[in-house]
Amino acid sequence: MIGKKFPFQIVIIDEGVDLNTVKKEYPSFQGKISVMTMGRSYNYTKDIHGLPINHGTLCTLLLIEALQLYQEEKQTEIICIPITDENGKKTLENLLDALEYCTRVDVQMICMSLGVQDIFAGRKLLNIIKKMKKTSILAAAANDFTIAYPAVFRDVIGIKRSISFLEKIQVIRNPVDGIDLIAPYVETQLLKKLREQFHLDYSESNSIIVPKMAALFLHKIRYKSTDDYSKNFILNLLKEDSENIFESKGIAANINSN
Repeated sequence: MIGKKFPFQIVIIDEGVDLNTVKKEYPSFQGKISVMTMGRSYNYTKDIHGLPINHGTLCTLLLIEALQLYQEEKQTEIICIPITDENGKKTLENLLDALEYCTRVDVQMICMSLGVQDIFAGRKLLNIIKKMKKTSILAAAANDFTIAYPAVFRDVIGIKRSISFLEKIQVIRNPVDGIDLIAPYVETQLLKKLREQFHLDYSESNSIIVPKMAALFLHKIRYKSTDDYSKNFILNLLKEDSENIFESKGIAANINSN
């Protein structure tokens, strides 16, 4: 059960999360992260493709890294809800269960660095998402830029990477593809470490942008001293900000980070 030990709760719906790896990388975050499995889900922490780190653990580490960058880690709790089965396969049933659970608890933000492309599955997601009036849902666009749900839904903040040398975050009003936010790829310490040690390149991934945006949104909302987590409010905050968000916070492709 999601508790109220911390002012802010962010839910990550993804693959399983290796808490030992999280503890090793960020020992100070111990006690502020938990894994919650639903009835049919399993916290499968291996990568089914043989990579040294699975997708759920990667997104969790990126979120913690960004929370520390924006000095938001002390008041933030992360709840990871795996949607994998005992074989490491993500299932629609587990995804629906995870979202349904989030409708019954008080959580400010949901990170979904994943999506489905089947329109009938998308409708099932939409029926649940419509129930969440006070929760911000962030979802990644498909890496091949085909339609992916829930990123294209009107009530969801759809996020994709820039395919140019864009340095600033762009908010797109009434986007034709349903994706509201375009952000540049920035190599953090974690991504640099994975590239140098394991030759892993995430520069063409939309999913790694989502956790970093979640931390930024939380930081801006808290700065405004508001409890408004609506999509329009968050996007308006970004529109008001004319500075280069990444450079102003010291993130650049040539610095060391997680």
